[in-house]
Formats: sequence, C-alpha cells, structure tokens
Amino acid sequence: MEGLAGARVRLENLATAGWTTADALWEAERVALLQPDLVIVAFGMNDAAYADGDEFAANLSTLLDGVRAGHPSAEFLLVSAMLPTRECTWVDPSRFAGYQEQLRALGGDGVAVVDLTRLWAEFGQLKTTDDLSGNGLNHPNDFGHRLYAHTIIAALWPGGSNEG
Repeated sequence: MEGLAGARVRLENLATAGWTTADALWEAERVALLQPDLVIVAFGMNDAAYADGDEFAANLSTLLDGVRAGHPSAEFLLVSAMLPTRECTWVDPSRFAGYQEQLRALGGDGVAVVDLTRLWAEFGQLKTTDDLSGNGLNHPNDFGHRLYAHTIIAALWPGGSNEG
C-alpha cells in the first residue's frame, strides 16, 4: 500500500487477544525479523490483573531490547491502556497510573509515548460506560477504537503531540 508522499507502508498485526507484556516477550525475535521501521506497543489492560508497574515496565523494556537486538533501527510508539469499567472486577484500576509513569520513563530516543489513559479518563467524565466500551468491561467499542486511532495518528503526524 502507498502511504504519505509515496512511502511504502506494510502493516503486520501481531496482536493476540488476552496477551500481557509477559506473553509478548516470546514475540521479540519475530517482530525483529519483520524489519519494522515502527512498532506500536499497546498493553496494560490484561497486565493490570496481576502485574505491578515495575514488572510491567521490565517486560516492556525487555521486549524493546529484544526487538532492537534483531533490528537496531526499529522505533517504538508506546500507547497507554484504556481504563476498565467498574464492573471489570478482575483488573486493578489503581495500576494504570503507575503504568503511565513507567511508560513515560521508557520514552526517549526512538521511543515515543502516547497517553490514551488520560484521554480515556477525561472522556469517561463526559460519557457513559456504553459510550466507550464494547462489552461493558474491558474492550473499546467503535468510539473507543477511534480514541486509540486519534492518539496514534496525533503522535505520528508532523507537528503532532507525543503526549496524546
């Protein structure tokens, strides 16, 4: 597919439902073999059922290092997670603030961070659960997916913000 200004764009979606950052560690070599210019990493919801911020960050750091080991020029866009609804009792919502801090700490040379969590919380003050969630628990609906797309596009667009 042709992208902006004639650039070649190839999308490889390696997402797997239910995976955590710990699961993603198995995929670092596979990602590197694809020789990506950009890797978009969006974890957090499933991790929040068990992992504290330090474990979450360690897994992400290991993932990034693993991809870079096989493809040093890869760049990354880390996307913080949406928030679960109150009915999603198996996820610890207090973990998301720590995850945001850890993601910001991982940002730097070749690693941009977008804060979807903050945007989701702001919309959560204005909209009902059903306005954002597709299953009333921990999955976005079409509007929620649009928020993800917006934060990613804003970070990638020239003059865009890397703070969602």
